[in-house]
Amino acid sequence: MKLSPVFLMSLAFMFVISLVACDDDSKSSDNNSNNGFELLQQEEDVLYYTNYVRTDPAGFAQEFLQNAYDNGNDNGAYEDLMSRTPCDEVVLHEDLMAAADAHSNDMADNCGMQHDSCDGTSFSDRLWSYFSGSSIGENIAWGYTDGLEVVKAWIIDHGIPNLGHRENILECSWQYMGISYVDTYWTQDFGRD
Repeated sequence: MKLSPVFLMSLAFMFVISLVACDDDSKSSDNNSNNGFELLQQEEDVLYYTNYVRTDPAGFAQEFLQNAYDNGNDNGAYEDLMSRTPCDEVVLHEDLMAAADAHSNDMADNCGMQHDSCDGTSFSDRLWSYFSGSSIGENIAWGYTDGLEVVKAWIIDHGIPNLGHRENILECSWQYMGISYVDTYWTQDFGRD
């Protein structure tokens, strides 16, 4: 079978177009670089909204928490964010990504939502086995299917007396983050050098 030159040119053109389409980094370059990690859209959204609330806490509060504040359902988050000093962005870290992914899969497959691993290993021992920085933190959640909604839930932090999820996201010393979403189980791990 002989292929016509027009057909071959059409194939070459489609190949070039598909390469250009696959190389479009517009979302990650406008938002936060995902450092080459292949993220689910939900995970990419968590990275984006985590960095939004860190770098512009008042803007995040005004855009996403106003209704909860007006209804008295924000657990003090709106006023807290309005008074916060902005922090630097966090970037994805390979070791924290691996730790988060292992824990989300463990929760989904074995024991449900908990900070400790399903085999009884403490969350800190688990994280230290992946990450060799100087400090670590973790947020987990279950049941959310949307990155913005899980970040808002962590910021509002209903039922958590120490507001640990909010404090983790807004901890200015964090440099790195790992995120994983598996069957509505979320793990967000933080660290610094």
